[in-house]
Amino acid sequence: MEKIADIEHAVKDTLAQSLDIDISKIKNHSLLVEDMGIDSFGFAELSFAVQEKFKLEISNEDAQNMKTVNDIIAYINNRLKKE
Repeated sequence: MEKIADIEHAVKDTLAQSLDIDISKIKNHSLLVEDMGIDSFGFAELSFAVQEKFKLEISNEDAQNMKTVNDIIAYINNRLKKE
């Protein structure tokens, strides 16, 4: 089972790489669209990376409910707890 800190780092690392920004600038409360400028393509890329890393799929409906970095971290953590 992944630790929450591992999940947090993986999500932030993926965002940093896909958006080409420094990982230290990514905060848990950062808004994905407003603060980070992530678009639908960026979110698709992030979803794919999450699927690869954690072996789980994010539905479009679930993805639309994610507004912050912390939303993604919490989603992954909750899904991994159920498996």
